[in-house]
Order: sequence, then structure tokens, then C-alpha cells
Amino acid sequence: YAWDIFPTQGLLDEYSSTSYFEDVATMTADAYCYQNGERSVLRRLQALNQLKKDPRYARKLRLLVKYGFISQNLCDEILR
Repeated sequence: YAWDIFPTQGLLDEYSSTSYFEDVATMTADAYCYQNGERSVLRRLQALNQLKKDPRYARKLRLLVKYGFISQNLCDEILR
């Protein structure tokens, strides 16, 4: 089961480990799942306080804001 291995090292799932583009797509999609109240790895990581323990997640979310993939408000909500 992928949850046994992922998320790890700033990656949300196995698919996001295949390329930079897939990592961006996976992180963006999961951020919107978080926003819409759907099942989200980011929500699970937040509940387990893992987003604060591994700064790579926050850096990636901030890059998504910088390049217009997600809003600053959504980033702040996920990282609160």
C-alpha cells in the first residue's frame, strides 16, 4: 500500500516521484482536493503535523503560489 511508503521526502505519492511535472500536478490537484473537502493527502499530513516537520511540503506549496497554480489563501490554509 502506497501510504506505507508515501508521503515521504516531500512527495505525496509514488506517481509524484516519477517527474517534476507529475510532482507539480499531484501537489496542485491535492491542494484543490483539500480546499473542496475531498480526500487529501495534505489534509492527512496536516492532521499528523507532518507539514511542519518536513519543510519541503511548505516550499512546494509556496512555489505553487508563486507560479499561480494555487492562491496564497489556500496555501496559508493548508499550512496553518
